[in-house]
Amino acid sequence: MTYCSGRLEHQRVFPTHIFSCDNFYPWHKELLDAIHLGYEPHLPNWQSRPNLHQSNNFKQFAEYIIEANKEIIRDKLEYEFDDIRITDMWANVLKPGEYHAPHTHSNNSWSGVWYADAEDTSGIMFADPKVQANVIEPSMKLNLDNATVLSYGSKTNRIYLFPSWIYHWVPVLKGNKTRTSVSWNIQIVGNVGKSTAFQSAFFE
Repeated sequence: MTYCSGRLEHQRVFPTHIFSCDNFYPWHKELLDAIHLGYEPHLPNWQSRPNLHQSNNFKQFAEYIIEANKEIIRDKLEYEFDDIRITDMWANVLKPGEYHAPHTHSNNSWSGVWYADAEDTSGIMFADPKVQANVIEPSMKLNLDNATVLSYGSKTNRIYLFPSWIYHWVPVLKGNKTRTSVSWNIQIVGNVGKSTAFQSAFFE
């Protein structure tokens, strides 16, 4: 660099972590059948009851989710916790022309979505959580470092795991296919926060 006699350092600070994994659940076809048992196609933006993790048909899937989420946040983020629990889990079926408006999942630590049947349908979008993200900026070549909105594609048997506080949504479903997914929220059990931080708490 012309104006820097030393080495230019570039740190990416305060990252927002979004995890994904393909070919996630080995028995995804059986779970898709279980979702269809309760599906009511005459209802728009259909969602099941939010306690699927307590259902016999979803018990194995819920256990799979818990273990996968434990591994991700412990190994990748080095979180220290006693346990994690699913606070709610529900199925979604979107028909062409339907969508999910921007929202967050308050009072939870992490949230996720698993695509039971989603080929060639709308994915999921995330907005930069920083308040200053929408200031006036010059034209730029967009990338992961400067974009304020990111779009992630949908794929059958893929999961996404993301912080519950980040705004996310599903754009209008185009084409002629339905989009079937299962979503969940997770709460960490154990000490949360630090004694030196503005806020600390303990969840059971």
